[in-house]
Amino acid sequence: MADPTNSAPVAISIWQSPVAVSTIVSALSQLIAIAAGFGLKWDVTDEQLTAVIGAVFQLIAIGSTAFAFIKRYTSKVQPLAPTQAAAETKAATISALSKGI
Repeated sequence: MADPTNSAPVAISIWQSPVAVSTIVSALSQLIAIAAGFGLKWDVTDEQLTAVIGAVFQLIAIGSTAFAFIKRYTSKVQPLAPTQAAAETKAATISALSKGI
């Protein structure tokens, strides 16, 4: 993982990033839900089963998206903030400004 005390940007692999993994899970869940909606790949004719499959993967996508947002919002390296004023009070911003970044 990235070191919050290091002023230089650190690259990590996609699989080490909870935000990237959550985004991928969300996208795959959406694709599966769409496929279920059309009854693709499963030859499912029962509309209830298709609806349940779609709903489950939609919930996975929503959960994964929420996790990614929360993880990024609470990040120590590059956190999100609701306003610029709030962003300027984050430890990562204060550290970067004190180093002249």
